[in-house]
Amino acid sequence: MNRYTIYCTEEQTRKAFELGAPIEIFNADGNIEIIEPTAEQMIGWLRKEMKLAISIDYNIQNNILVWFYSIFNFAYSNTFSEPEEATLAAIDAALDYLVNNKLLK
Repeated sequence: MNRYTIYCTEEQTRKAFELGAPIEIFNADGNIEIIEPTAEQMIGWLRKEMKLAISIDYNIQNNILVWFYSIFNFAYSNTFSEPEEATLAAIDAALDYLVNNKLLK
C-alpha cells in the first residue's frame, strides 16, 4: 500500500513545521530526523487547524480527465494530469499563503 501513499516534500514538511504543525521528530543515534507526513495528514492539518477550505477535484476537458485544486478565497490551480500533482500543488499553495501572510497558529 505504500506505493499509493503521497508523502509531502521535504520543503513542505519544513514549512509546516515552522508554522507549528505537529510533525513527528525522532533522534536516531544523535541525528534528528523529521518524519515526512502524508499529503492526507497535511491537508487534514491545513483544513482543521489552519481553517483552509482545500478541495482537490477533477473535470473532463477534451475527453481527458484532468485534476485541479482550489483553496477558498485565494487560490485556484491550472489543471494537472495526476491527482498526486494537484494534491502536492495545493499543499504548496496553502503553505505559501500561510507563510506569506504570517498566519501562524
